This record gives sequence, structure tokens and C-alpha cells, in this order.
Amino acid sequence: MKRYFKFNKSQKVGIISLGLITLTLVYFLNTPNHNFVKGVFVNDTTQLEYFHITEDLIAVTNSEPNKPKSKLTIVYEKFNPNSYDKSDWMAIGFSKKQAEVILKFKASTGGFKSVNDLKKVYVISEKKLIELSPYLIFPEKLVEDTDEKEVIELVELNLASKSDLIKIKGIGEVLADRIINFREKLGGFYSKDQLKDVYGLSSENFDRMDQYLIIDQTKILKLNIRTSSFNRLKSHPYVTWDIAKSIIKTREKDAIKSLDFLKVEGVSEKEIKNVEPYINFE
Repeated sequence: MKRYFKFNKSQKVGIISLGLITLTLVYFLNTPNHNFVKGVFVNDTTQLEYFHITEDLIAVTNSEPNKPKSKLTIVYEKFNPNSYDKSDWMAIGFSKKQAEVILKFKASTGGFKSVNDLKKVYVISEKKLIELSPYLIFPEKLVEDTDEKEVIELVELNLASKSDLIKIKGIGEVLADRIINFREKLGGFYSKDQLKDVYGLSSENFDRMDQYLIIDQTKILKLNIRTSSFNRLKSHPYVTWDIAKSIIKTREKDAIKSLDFLKVEGVSEKEIKNVEPYINFE
């Protein structure tokens, strides 16, 4: 019998190695408390649950140590995006920078009229817009839903403040500033059509705001044709260098009662019509 259990050196090493491997497998298969196993070869449901929970806890701990994770819950209510300020936009999930971009876009376009306007704001993702859509109320829709008639408050263009202008449909902060700056350079408006010369004011915006505006031409600050200097005349948006020069040259010879003499100088009737409301002949 001994010859059957007699092994050479290599065979003995192999048997010992096989035994060690077997013992190691038996140990791991029957010991649940080894994190590095991570559920492999575990069939017991309790042990599987243990490993899943352990992995989740490790993931949370590694990502943000000592800081509990919390998910922001946003409760939406129906709102008009034109009435929201920076804090309102931030309250529904936008960052400070994103809120500022939204307000800047609103000011440059005169306000949001539909969902399509909000689509143009690059900081509002398609996913976020879908979330907001059921809660959005725009001015026209608001009137329809409440069956209220819109009350039109007229604004006198030559005395209107920035806050007065912003109340008008189609005018935001940027356009209001541009209108006031242009009005100051002119000395006042004599016609609503002059608003078309304001940079950035589209024909659509003009059509929307036209019904809200009135003009008092007595509020226009006029240029005294007898005493205004060359530079003062030339500073007016409608008075060209040639027109100012012709006025100075003509008044040195005789009193000016009208601007008809400019026709001889080659000035067009349209240019004369633009300048005339701003000239005081007395």
C-alpha cells in the first residue's frame, strides 16, 4: 500500500497548494463580513442585501465626506415670467448667473410673449422648459383666463420716465434707456414714428406699443435759430454739418423766418421736415 501513497517532492508541493486553495475558498464562501468580496459567490439574500447597503454607504461617504445628501424639491405655481425678478428665478432652480441672463434677455426683447421666447434663452434647457410650461402665464393668456378687459394707460412720450416706459408692452429696460437717450438728444419727440429710429426697436415692438403712447409737442426743447452756435446746431441728430453751416451763413445776412432756403442748398424735403419742429424762429 505504501507505494500508492508515496509521492515525490513536486507531487507533495502540488497537494499542499491544492489544500491551501480549498481552505481559502471554504473560508471566503462562509464568511459574509469581507467588504472586498462585494457579494461575489454569495447566494444568501440577507448577505446580498448587506453588500448592497455597504456599497451605497461607501459611495456616499467617498463622494461628500461628513455632508448629507439632499435633493432640492421645487414646488411650482402658475406665474408670469415677465414679473419674475432674480430671486424668483433662483427659487425655481436657476443659478444667480442664469437668472441674470434671463432678465437681460427679457429686457432686450421687451418681455416674454410666449414659450417660444423662453426657448431662445440658452440657459433654459428643453427639460426645464417642459417642467415650467404647465405653469407659465403670459399677458394675453392671463386676460383670457380671468375674462378681464385690459386697461390701457396712456403715456406721454416726452415726459415719460423709465419706469413709465417699462410698463408699456414691448419696452424693456434696455429699450427704455435708448428711447430716453434719443429723446434727450432730440429735445423731445414730435411724432411716434421717430421711435423707429431708436436702435433695436423692431417694427413688431413699435406696433405693440403704439396704442399706449401720446405726444405733447409743446414739451419739445427747440433750438434758437438766431443765437444757437454752430456746434450746438450740429449736435442735434437731424442737423447735419451742411445744414448748420447754411443756417449760420444765412442768418448773418438776414433774419430767418423759415427753412425754405435750405432747398437751394440741396437739402431734401425730408431732412427739412425732420429739422423744422426743433427750430425756434422767434
